Amino acid sequence: MKRFLLRSGLLIILLSYSGTKATACSVHFTNPLPLQNSFLKKMEDHRRLIAACLAFPLPTGFLGAHRIFLGTGPYIPVVYIATLGGCLGAVPLVDFFFILFSKDLEPFINNPHLFMWVKHPA
Repeated sequence: MKRFLLRSGLLIILLSYSGTKATACSVHFTNPLPLQNSFLKKMEDHRRLIAACLAFPLPTGFLGAHRIFLGTGPYIPVVYIATLGGCLGAVPLVDFFFILFSKDLEPFINNPHLFMWVKHPA
């Protein structure tokens, strides 16, 4: 007997094949949020790792690739390139450590400021 799970929204259809006869029944999730939260946590970890790799000064940190990946103003990559990564790679190196070791990546996403780790007044 083979069983296949098909997922459509909150509905799982369980198909049981016994010979040529197929039966179907539906089962509803009582709480889908743990699965969703687990998936979002993994996605956040992958995003953090990619951004940290791009922030490392050699080869892409000097270009501001991590800022483009996280979203930023259009002038930020130009400043990174013109200053060779802000004082010869110091800014991307600090960005690298802040991205890697901060608890929340949200303050760095779509941040238009040159120094993304500095808290700016609203």
